[in-house]
Amino acid sequence: MSKTILRIDNKKYEINDLTPFLIAILDLVYDGEFTNAEKDLKNTKLEKELVIVKKLFNIYPETISQDNFSPVDFSEFKKYLEESELDFSCFKNGTFNGFTDKVMALANNGNYESAQSFLEAFKESNFSTASIYELMGTLYLEEGKIEKGINYLLESININPNLDTAYSELGNAYYNEKKFDLAAEYWLKEIEISPDHLYTYFMIHDSLKKCGEDDAARDILLKLLENYPDNLLAKYHLMEYYVQVDQKDQADKMKSEIINSIPKYSNDFEIWAKIQYENENYSEVIDAIDSHISANPNSAYLMVFKVVPLIKMNRYVDAIITINRLKENHKWYYYGKNDFFLNYLSEKERKICGI
Repeated sequence: MSKTILRIDNKKYEINDLTPFLIAILDLVYDGEFTNAEKDLKNTKLEKELVIVKKLFNIYPETISQDNFSPVDFSEFKKYLEESELDFSCFKNGTFNGFTDKVMALANNGNYESAQSFLEAFKESNFSTASIYELMGTLYLEEGKIEKGINYLLESININPNLDTAYSELGNAYYNEKKFDLAAEYWLKEIEISPDHLYTYFMIHDSLKKCGEDDAARDILLKLLENYPDNLLAKYHLMEYYVQVDQKDQADKMKSEIINSIPKYSNDFEIWAKIQYENENYSEVIDAIDSHISANPNSAYLMVFKVVPLIKMNRYVDAIITINRLKENHKWYYYGKNDFFLNYLSEKERKICGI
C-alpha cells in the first residue's frame, strides 16, 4: 500500500490508498458527520485513518468532498470494503443520504445495474428495508421494468405503511399505465399521510375525472380547499364542475371569489388572468404580476400574462419589451403560450407586437 506524507504547519499527516475510501464513507454514509463514524469504525482498520482525516477536515473542511474520491462504482467500493475487512453491516449509525443521492445519480445516467448493486448491499446495513425497496422500485420503474418496480413499491409499503413517497410513486406508475382508479387509490393514501402534498390533489382530481367519477373529483377539490383555502386553481376546476352540473349560483360564487382574489401560488396566475381578461381588469393583472415577481424573482416567467393586458391598454412598447425579455430568458414558456395569445389577441394586435 502506497503512503504519502503531508506537511501542514510543521505537522505530518500520513495518508494512503484507503484514505479516499474513508472520505467516501464519511460523505456517502455519514453525511460528513464524524461522531457516528467514530462509533462504527472503532477497532477497525480505518480507525487510524479516521483520526487523520478528522484533523485534515478541521484544517480544510473541503476534505470531505466527492472531488476527493469520485468516481467510485460498486465494484470499487466492494473491493475497498474487503481490503478494510468491513461490510455494510458495520455502518449501524449511518444515514446513507449520500448513497441514496449516488444511487439516483447512477440511475439518471442509465447505470441501473450499478445502482441496484448498491441497493442490494444496503440490505446488509441498518438502512431501512422499506426505503431500500422503495428505491429499488423507483429505479425499476425508471428502467421501464414496470411490474417489477410496482412489486417492490408494494413490498415497501407492506413493511412501512407510512411511506408516503412510495404511494406517490405507485400513483405515478399506475397513472402512466392508464390505470386511473389505482392511481387515485394510492394517491389518496399519500395525502392521508401527507395532506400538504398540494400537487397530488390535482392528480387525484384528474384521475377521478378520467374514471368518470365527477362527484368524487369535486370532493377532492373541496378537501384541498380545506387545507389551502386560497388555491384559485381548485376554485377554477370547481367552477367548471358547477357549470357542467348546471349549478349556476355555485359557479358564479367560485368565479366571484377568483375575480376578487390575488393569487398566492404561481400556478394560479394563468386561470386567474383568463378570468380577469374576460372582465377587462387589465391593470389589476399587471399590478399583481409585478408584485409577485418582485417578491419571487424566480417566477419572472409569469410576465407572459402581462402581454395581453399591455396590448389591450395600447402599451405596445411595453408589450414588445416584455416579449423580448421572455424570448431571451423564458423562451420555451413563452412559445408554449402561443394558443393563449391566439385566444385573447386579434391578428392585428399580434402583428403589431411580432407575435
